[in-house]
Amino acid sequence: MTRQPNHNPDGRDRRQALRMPYRTYLTYARQNETGKGMVRDISCEGLFLETPRRFTVGDQLSMDFRFRHGGMNMTITGEIAHIAPSGVGVRLIWK
Repeated sequence: MTRQPNHNPDGRDRRQALRMPYRTYLTYARQNETGKGMVRDISCEGLFLETPRRFTVGDQLSMDFRFRHGGMNMTITGEIAHIAPSGVGVRLIWK
């Protein structure tokens, strides 16, 4: 497993967990809005969601996606932690 670079202004990688490439569709809900996107990579702390939708750092999403291996559905809350041209970095909130 390799560490994906986190592109922030000072060049340091703030991630504590290694991200693994992982492609799967994800649906989300926030307030009165729903949408879809594609997970690009995932770790135990977060994921990168490719989406054309605009978000603000701190927005919370209820997300639902299916693990390819085992076929389990996963529903979890996340918070937008980073915004990039192709999508958003989402910090997972484990309850």
